Amino acid sequence: MQTNSPGTDPWRPRLKGHPYLGDVYSLTGRGWYVFPITPEDKTPLPGFKWSELATTYHDVLMDNWMDGDNIGIACKQSGLLVLDFDIRHNADCVDAMLDLLDTDDPQTYRTMTASGGQHWYYRNHGDLGNSPGSLPYGIDVRGGRGDGGYVLGAGSYVITDSYSGPYTVIDNDDANELPEEIRRLLREPRRHKTPAEQRRGMRIMSPGHLRLYKKQLLKAILDAPDGEQNSTINTSAFKAGMLVSEGMWELEDAQEELSLAAYEGNHPKWRAASTIRSGLWSGMGSK
Repeated sequence: MQTNSPGTDPWRPRLKGHPYLGDVYSLTGRGWYVFPITPEDKTPLPGFKWSELATTYHDVLMDNWMDGDNIGIACKQSGLLVLDFDIRHNADCVDAMLDLLDTDDPQTYRTMTASGGQHWYYRNHGDLGNSPGSLPYGIDVRGGRGDGGYVLGAGSYVITDSYSGPYTVIDNDDANELPEEIRRLLREPRRHKTPAEQRRGMRIMSPGHLRLYKKQLLKAILDAPDGEQNSTINTSAFKAGMLVSEGMWELEDAQEELSLAAYEGNHPKWRAASTIRSGLWSGMGSK
């Protein structure tokens, strides 16, 4: 990249002295392009064109990095494809991938995220997009086509309303070649799970994952835009009905909480009540 050479003007307003940059240099030493992220956050600095200005030049970093900045890694520019495991969406996504690979050690550079998830780093040859394909639910991809996206590097620290913590190294290996099994799954189009497959997934949910899943169903109703309200209520109620039939949600509780979400989302009461009843019964009877 030519835009990240020393003296690049957009960096100059960041001039603030010389903070400790050991964690940053450990990443640039791997040839990875980095840029500053808002302290204690996951977003780039306002107005900072990270995809153009991410750099490996130590002089630029030394002159412009500020104490407390988190570390962004530009995946595509760094030649990386990163798998992002979000255990808030699927507590078992890491174990599911290890099972698919039939190993306890994927033998590549890995980090633990602030929320307890993981990032697995692989070499990127530019032949894959950002779609997770048919990877297990809860896994996203960074480094594909377009700007490729970014991840936070080890040494970052994030504070949110629901979690806080550091990004730390789990495995300090090199970023290795993407296993063929993962490559195959990434190339497969994601398909909708059958009710039977969804039920199998529900049965292995941890208590924390189940609570989060219920909250997601209710939040989808609350956030449903005009024109999509009825279909969203029906989808959430259908999935809630499956939980009811599996003994994971009392019918009366599910109906009450779904109705409350619909009312708080300003959905028409008469239509919401009918859709919730229909969706619940359909979900309970699905196979």
